[in-house]
Amino acid sequence: MTNEKLSVVTGASSGIGKELAKLCARDGYHLIIAADEPAI
Repeated sequence: MTNEKLSVVTGASSGIGKELAKLCARDGYHLIIAADEPAI
């Protein structure tokens, strides 16, 4: 089993979802992001 961290973040275009995605990325998580903004 691996010790890699994975986070699934919905609503990552703005607000809490965006900030949560930033924090997870900063802390070394692999991210799966759902966002309605194509540039994300």
